[in-house]
Amino acid sequence: MSISEHKTDRWKHLAERKGFSLSEPPEGGAIAEAEAQLGHPLSDELRSLYAQTDGFVDEWGCSCVMRLTDLVAENKQLRTSEDLRAMYMPFDALLVFGQMGNGDLLFQPVLPSGVRDEVFRWDHEDDSREWYARDVRQALKRACSDEGD
Repeated sequence: MSISEHKTDRWKHLAERKGFSLSEPPEGGAIAEAEAQLGHPLSDELRSLYAQTDGFVDEWGCSCVMRLTDLVAENKQLRTSEDLRAMYMPFDALLVFGQMGNGDLLFQPVLPSGVRDEVFRWDHEDDSREWYARDVRQALKRACSDEGD
């Protein structure tokens, strides 16, 4: 089994265990286009996930991993909204990729050297940002379990 087949199986296995259905992945070139619009690359794990499916949505309609077009739109909004800038710390160095049912967001830090694998959680009530998981896969497992919220 090749490395890419193993990664594919990992995402399929996680989707099945957590009750997600895999949608068709974004069309060819969409990942590169999203990265160009964001001004930085996605993490390797997000790139791997989007190569297999266009996000993960739970049974309540919460985007644990946003559709790729939604990820770009959400990050642009968070980074440029004057209203949000007045209420919260900047989102410029965050790659928001997931939503939790309670309104919190999951993100990976964007550094000059690239996007970190670690996942953090932004609390919408107090603007705190705390470590959540070592990578996207662990974050999805946690977000979709009873301990996620």
